[in-house]
Amino acid sequence: MKIYDLIILGAGPAGLEAALQAKQKGIDALLIEREEAGALIWNTMHSKKFLHAYGRNTEKPQGLLNFPDRLTGGELVNLWRKQAKELNYLPNTNFLGMETGETFNLKTTGGEYRAKNIILTTGTMDNPNKLGVPGEEKYPVRYELDYNQIPFEEKIIVVGGGNSAVETALECGLDNPVKMIVRKNHLRESVTDRNKDELKKAIEAGEVEMLYETEITEIKDREVALNNGQTEPYDQLYVHIGYKTPSEWLTSLSLTLNEQGLPKIDRNFESSLPHLFVAGALTGADSVVESANQSIKIISHLLK
Repeated sequence: MKIYDLIILGAGPAGLEAALQAKQKGIDALLIEREEAGALIWNTMHSKKFLHAYGRNTEKPQGLLNFPDRLTGGELVNLWRKQAKELNYLPNTNFLGMETGETFNLKTTGGEYRAKNIILTTGTMDNPNKLGVPGEEKYPVRYELDYNQIPFEEKIIVVGGGNSAVETALECGLDNPVKMIVRKNHLRESVTDRNKDELKKAIEAGEVEMLYETEITEIKDREVALNNGQTEPYDQLYVHIGYKTPSEWLTSLSLTLNEQGLPKIDRNFESSLPHLFVAGALTGADSVVESANQSIKIISHLLK
């Protein structure tokens, strides 16, 4: 069986950048993705203008992956998918497991593959944090906003104090009454200045109402109960309180985790398992550019 220099799991920005860098540097690499390249952005932000400086980190793109600003998510991903055609790339292929030894032996729905090195860029978006209150599993709760299907003239409740919550409130507030529930008395520090400014305008325009120091204690049919004894009606309920790392899955790969439940990595993004590297959201990166730039550093390290 052929042994690749590198197998990359996940074709988001970190995985694509790693594969592009590997090709340019002459590293024999295989990119494996369970859907299509950039699937998350394509599915949820297809028609939304995409700002690559999103998040607390405003790094400049340093690599080969296209990052023109102010495109829609769909336009951006189309550029990425065009670049992916240049790569040794397996889309629509699920990772099933891995055995370690002198090399990594990966089992997928497309067959088995061996590699000397692995870069894990699978992200955390499949694991949203939940409120953990009665009714959450019974009634419809959305953990991300589909920008292709924005509600119209409905009562919206958004839970969370970060960028995702703010942007959902802003987007929905254009055509719907929105109430934003924040557990603390302030937004998260990671909220960008741009989002803070836009939220202030929306509040002044009566598009968004803030409920600080408030928590949902129960979800009912078209109504939520709050910790202050009051209730609020809703047609759509969005919960944006972050994502949990798939700790059980990572542990099954024999990776040591840190206190945050993220893989423990060194300055080269190498995990506790030698020759297995981690990039993107699994490191705590909160922007697509930061994720991609991490992969550049990993490829540079592999060339040493």
